[in-house]
Parts: sequence; structure tokens; C-alpha cells
Amino acid sequence: MNDLAVHLVDDLLPRVRVRQWICSMPWSLRMALGYDRKLCSEVLATFARALERSYRWRAKRLLDLPSVRDAHFGAVTIVQRFDSAIRLNPHPHVLVLDGVYVRDACGTLRFHELPPPTPDDVAEVAARTALGVERVLARHGRVLDDE
Repeated sequence: MNDLAVHLVDDLLPRVRVRQWICSMPWSLRMALGYDRKLCSEVLATFARALERSYRWRAKRLLDLPSVRDAHFGAVTIVQRFDSAIRLNPHPHVLVLDGVYVRDACGTLRFHELPPPTPDDVAEVAARTALGVERVLARHGRVLDDE
């Protein structure tokens, strides 16, 4: 774990503010994610897409960009497969560059920090993730219980 952290800081992540996002899954879904790699991958991608959408749309509004496509998002996802009690509990930790890159007039990518997400921004990421996960589960012939 320490080696990975050093690699991320020294070799991979740019010298910008990074925000950690964690997606906790309902207990009824955790076992399925722990044993179905394809399902787990699709659920984690759903969360990452919700984060990317949030950052790109916030950047469009705050930086007055013509299109969300002008905002370039960066993130690294690490899946933790257990909790502090060593129970199976797959959940992603996503390290997100806390802003976006935008091309300037010369075509050079420049980083623009974004303000911290508001509670509404976080709620939107959660809601979009939940809807996306329901779609993924339906494609896999699964449903969540009442949780």
C-alpha cells in the first residue's frame, strides 16, 4: 500500500489538489460484487462516470465553457475488498483531481481548480450512481432487496 501511494504521488498524479471519493454499497450487493468481477467492474464504472459528469458539468458552469467536452477529468480508482472487520466489502476509493484541465488558446492543457462539491453535488453523484447501478443489476438479472 505504501509503495502504491509513493508511486501515485511521485510518478502519476500531477501536483494539484486531489479529493478522495468513496462509494459504499448496500450489504445485499457486496457479496455479489466480491465474486462477480464483471458486475463489480460495471458498478465501479458507473460511480466513476457519475463523478466525471459532476466535475465536467460543474466546470462548464463555473468556467463558462462552451461544452462539457472542453473539461478534461482525471481520476484513479483503487478497489478495497474488505472492511476493518475483514469482512468482504468491495468498495472503490477514487482519487479525483479536484478540478479539470481545459485547453487554452494555444492548445495547452491548463488545470483549473474547482471549489469543493456542495451537498447537492454529492447528492447528485449518489443519485446518478444509484440509478446506474440499478440498470447494471437489471442487465445482470439481479435486483437489490429493500435496502
